[in-house]
Amino acid sequence: MKKAAVMPGYYLEAWQDLTGDINYSNARFEKVKKPPYMAPYSDGNFYLGTSPKEYPDTFLSNRLMISSDGYVDLYQYQAGVGPEGFGNKPMGSAKITKTIAKKNVRYLYYRHHVNGLNDKRVNKTGKFQYRLTVADKDDIRTQTIWDDGKQSFVARIYYAHYDVGGVTYYTEVGEKPLDD
Repeated sequence: MKKAAVMPGYYLEAWQDLTGDINYSNARFEKVKKPPYMAPYSDGNFYLGTSPKEYPDTFLSNRLMISSDGYVDLYQYQAGVGPEGFGNKPMGSAKITKTIAKKNVRYLYYRHHVNGLNDKRVNKTGKFQYRLTVADKDDIRTQTIWDDGKQSFVARIYYAHYDVGGVTYYTEVGEKPLDD
């Protein structure tokens, strides 16, 4: 693990370094720009709804994923499937072929309709037949997490809201422990 973590093309998150003995070097990492189709304040995971459910049942709704390799995927929530209720196969998927970014709005174009999304058909043929609008609503909300074991509030999670094809989705943008 120590060798694989510092090889080019691999990454290691801080929480994975349980021993603390992995040597980190910036020389092994290349800084990359965020793709234009990625929404600001988002890691690409959007959950259907105006606000999350109570923790730990935060993600009990469908998930829209805009991946870093340029795909729009919609996953249906299913209780008991995977750790968060999402299987490996999306109910709809498309490769993003064009992006237009204007202020707080991203227009994502792709070849075919994604089942479950309110995308609009803008052309009859070609690579840019459907358009999905992702607009930042500039609305950040917080949720405070209660820990039954400690009998206290332990963290505050921040969520941003987006209008995706006329439907409200939210995404986690940060977390702050309260015991610091």
